[in-house]
Amino acid sequence: MNSNNSFETGTVVSMPDMEDIDLPRSGWESNEGLQAALREGYYRLRIINKLPFMIQGLKDRDPEYLPDYIDPLDAVKYITLKNNDKLMMSDLTKDRVHVVGCGKNGVLTIDEPTAIDSVVIVTSCTIKFGQALKITNSVIATTHTDVKSITSPSSITLGKNDNCADGGGSVLLTLGGISLTSKINIYGSQMIAAGNIDFTANADGIQGASLIAGGTIDGTSNGLMAFCGTGMTNIYEAEYFRMAY
Repeated sequence: MNSNNSFETGTVVSMPDMEDIDLPRSGWESNEGLQAALREGYYRLRIINKLPFMIQGLKDRDPEYLPDYIDPLDAVKYITLKNNDKLMMSDLTKDRVHVVGCGKNGVLTIDEPTAIDSVVIVTSCTIKFGQALKITNSVIATTHTDVKSITSPSSITLGKNDNCADGGGSVLLTLGGISLTSKINIYGSQMIAAGNIDFTANADGIQGASLIAGGTIDGTSNGLMAFCGTGMTNIYEAEYFRMAY
């Protein structure tokens, strides 16, 4: 973690050994709230092992994995794009599961001037998002295992900026890694990657976010992390058990 990030009260930053945190020399002073947010905590990331089943479950319209705005009785919509086509909201049907083929060089480009909203998209391609794309109330998943299987230029927004209200959040799922550039906005949303998650500077709208990586999570400078006690309606969770006596 570099400099000038801010962690609001209630935010948690945990790792099995707090000594493993990597900061610049003035890291405690230049990352407001980080020291209070930091604590030791070990988690067996069971949800990473479930990723292939979650993505397949979306394709199969398994109610266990579908978000609540999708009717499992509605048929899957299959979309095949031409080489240079970009997937837009006009290609999609709200409240449906879509299985989408790859475009040129095995890439699925999703580019929409307004928003991708209330859909599930499953693909085997690498995914490239368009500039300033907004994704609300949606799940986008890929089985591609590339280290950068999901990428985006600047200003991507996941979820609705609704002050932690229920609904509106989105989820990205991949068997590879996620690499996003600057000005990330995340509201009541989730990213789960079997590989790494990395994002660059100015992640200045992170309110109610779940980031889970089988590898590393790498963020740089000028980020703002805020806690939401509500609003994470359609994120994925793994069950954990302990003996009680």
